[in-house]
Amino acid sequence: MSQDPQAKLPDPEAPAAARIIFSKAERPTPICLEGLACKWEHSPAASVPFTGVQIEYRTLSIHVSESRRIEQETDPKLDSGKKREEYFAALTYHELQVEQVCQLFNVSLDQGLSDNGASIRLARDGKNTLPRAKTNYIKSILKYLFGGFCSVLWIGAIIFFFVGSP
Repeated sequence: MSQDPQAKLPDPEAPAAARIIFSKAERPTPICLEGLACKWEHSPAASVPFTGVQIEYRTLSIHVSESRRIEQETDPKLDSGKKREEYFAALTYHELQVEQVCQLFNVSLDQGLSDNGASIRLARDGKNTLPRAKTNYIKSILKYLFGGFCSVLWIGAIIFFFVGSP
């Protein structure tokens, strides 16, 4: 079983990740500070011969940051939030004089809003009330019967029914 000794030697020009290093001469040596013992020399692993392939880890933070950047660019909620921020940042009512603000909103400083203007705004914008959510009675009854700790009680009752009967 003679093999060519040149076939076992790794190619020195190959990239470091593609080569497997078996001899101690080719492995990196530890850097020791003066007066301090090297951890590699006195560790139990140093007395055991090299038993495996050295694993190299690569960080994937570049890919993670790129994927986060892409997700943020395509999120429509962020676009609407930026539009709102730009809209409110562009408001300058606080910088204007009182007469200019009244003219912008088409109101009188002494008399307020006219009846005609109020009816037009009521037809255009609707009443100045918050919408009230409809109560879903079926959903509230199901939450009452099966929600929270009641679900555990139902499971216990079913188990008791099957186990307790002879």
